[in-house]
Amino acid sequence: MRIITVSREYGSGGRELAEKLAEKLDFKYYDKNIITEIALKTNLDEAFVGNNLEKSAKAFPSHLGRGSYYSPILSQGAIKVAVAQREILRSLANSGDAVFVGRAADIILSDFAPLNFFVYSDMASRIARCRKVVPEFEGLTDRQAEKNILRVDKERAKCREMLSETKWGDRSCYHLMISTSGLNIADIVPALADYALEWFNGKTDTTF
Repeated sequence: MRIITVSREYGSGGRELAEKLAEKLDFKYYDKNIITEIALKTNLDEAFVGNNLEKSAKAFPSHLGRGSYYSPILSQGAIKVAVAQREILRSLANSGDAVFVGRAADIILSDFAPLNFFVYSDMASRIARCRKVVPEFEGLTDRQAEKNILRVDKERAKCREMLSETKWGDRSCYHLMISTSGLNIADIVPALADYALEWFNGKTDTTF
């Protein structure tokens, strides 16, 4: 299996990039549909599942990361979500070539030797993109918009902290850092697809 994970700053266009990249490569694409799968597996409401994954610093039991204990603040529902996410991600990865967006996939699927991208952008571009695609950003000042963007980034960083000692956004954790500042996402996808294919071919050709 060829697995690509896409971590991203909020508003950087990482989700759009991942979806277009999967289409270009003819890979399966997994993002919000993972929430549906988890909800079905756990018999929990999709809104509850999505909320726990976004605020996953409280959603992951410590034994899935670096520790070996359960935090008393965790609800049974949050624990079910964390366990189900791990099981579903690994099951989906085993089903064939795929691109995964977020969900700490680069950590959970590390033994699949995925190609890991991190997508980032300058704040002005992120605010502009959010205003185009996120209804909640309509009417917000730049300062308010930036505050909301940084809040989501902080939650994503906390998620990684629960699963790994590595830092979210640290370039040493990813194979390619991609700046989308001022760029049309569709225009850079062909080059990224070529990069991905070359990277996977290099892995195949390497002997140890």
